[in-house]
Amino acid sequence: MNSREIESFLTNCPKPFVVILVGIPLSGKDTFLRTLKNLDYIEISRDKILLEIANTEDYRQAYSLVDSKIIDKELNRQIIHYGSLNKNIIANMTHLKAKRRISTLTRFNKEYYKIAIVFPIITKDDFSVRNDKRNREEKKFISIKLYDEMVNLFELVNEQEGFDKVIELERFVL
Repeated sequence: MNSREIESFLTNCPKPFVVILVGIPLSGKDTFLRTLKNLDYIEISRDKILLEIANTEDYRQAYSLVDSKIIDKELNRQIIHYGSLNKNIIANMTHLKAKRRISTLTRFNKEYYKIAIVFPIITKDDFSVRNDKRNREEKKFISIKLYDEMVNLFELVNEQEGFDKVIELERFVL
């Protein structure tokens, strides 16, 4: 499924919806969101919260300035707030573990159509190329050690977690 097909699906699926993006860093989640041109949704992103609280675009600097508990508190506040408005939501975080996905989903009432979009695990070579580019452009670098940890943390997604639809991308196609 490519981004246009996913956008078409989301345009026509029951409303409101919550989409949980699932994928290791640099797997294409942000790139995918930039392709959604005609979809009305609110993005909830832990990284964006971090940069906003730190008041900088430099991810490394932000990470050193802000306590993760403050980020988590704001993240939870946004999920609860926007979820109560019955607006379409896309949660842009790694969501690698079932427990985290279930925790996020339970904050949305039964009116929400719940979707997981699962991005493929990228190779170390692809990760390195994307990581170098992101480091140059966004001052955000992720170690190979963290890549390995994230790959090992990943748990397969299934509808028993509470999803109405699971979309597994074989590879992300623009």
